[in-house]
Amino acid sequence: QMLCEPTPSDTGSDLETTPTDEFKCLVFQVNFCQLAIPLTHLVEVLQETKITRLPNVPSWLLGVSNLRSEIISVVDLRQLLEMDVIHQHRSEAIIVVRSNETKLVTGLVVDKLSGFRNLHGLESASPSPLPQYAKLPFISRVLQTESQQLAVLDAELLLGSAEFCRFRL
Repeated sequence: QMLCEPTPSDTGSDLETTPTDEFKCLVFQVNFCQLAIPLTHLVEVLQETKITRLPNVPSWLLGVSNLRSEIISVVDLRQLLEMDVIHQHRSEAIIVVRSNETKLVTGLVVDKLSGFRNLHGLESASPSPLPQYAKLPFISRVLQTESQQLAVLDAELLLGSAEFCRFRL
């Protein structure tokens, strides 16, 4: 089953069903899934960068890169979210994000940038049916746009997750 397809109803959903607060995000695609990250965590967007591979790390940790004398990890977000490879043509932008709590900086490789969007006024998506990836602990909410669902990544939860903490540089 592809992770962007709706899954059967889960009765234990923790997702909010109230209107969201106003905030601006960078919207991007991984496979054909629309995701967003608040601008408060965005450092910059890179079209390409040299990545130095590391041995003995999970496949989602692509390696490290030098960003103006700061060494950052570079992560394939598709692999981290355990998504099937269904989008073969990737423009592969790298979204550089920072945790405001831990100051950890990392680059997230995504398939395509969709642009900036103010998410004010969007309602949370109904708990059923939600895409499987929406149930991951670092998805803070899923919003319903005019045509599809948009999952909002919580950079603090993502960069503070057990997966990231195991390989912190």
